[in-house]
Amino acid sequence: KDGIITKITAQNGTAMVKEGDSVKKGDVLISGCMEGKYTGKYYVNSNGEVKSKITYLKNEKINKTEVKRSQTGKSERRYSININNFQINFYKRVSKFEKYDTMYASKKLSFLEFFNLPIYIIETTNYEVKEETINHDKESAIATAIELSDDELKNMIDGDIINKSTEVIENDDYYDVNVTYEVIEEIGTEEKIEF
Repeated sequence: KDGIITKITAQNGTAMVKEGDSVKKGDVLISGCMEGKYTGKYYVNSNGEVKSKITYLKNEKINKTEVKRSQTGKSERRYSININNFQINFYKRVSKFEKYDTMYASKKLSFLEFFNLPIYIIETTNYEVKEETINHDKESAIATAIELSDDELKNMIDGDIINKSTEVIENDDYYDVNVTYEVIEEIGTEEKIEF
């Protein structure tokens, strides 16, 4: 990864960078080529520890007004049958819920093992939802952006976060929030060197 070296310890091999150096992905950090005063040039399996400060930047747009939908836990099931694209419903009335999400599941009927019929049983499940209007001010927009960024970056970051900062630009309808993470990570990987 691109970053700035904070620690390098070559246990075997020659360190090619030092603390404070900027490195890019693909740079050789510890070389397997060594040279001794009496032995000349020779090669070893290089290894060691290389830590670097990595910067991650995440941008989130947080609307000033947001409608949040959540399920209440209540649901209702209905069944119908579909024969050659002709559907027969086993229910007459509309949903008892004012607002809901709908999930469909279908299962094809078969007769014996090898004879499939063009008949499907369709299960319709309605999940009641409630809607809540949330108004974000600058502070809550920052908190929401950090939470979203943390969720998205937690699988990418493999180290210790040493600093987290935010920059907010307010627009008419939304906040544009940049979240910057500074992380100390082990960045070395073993690569085969071709001669």
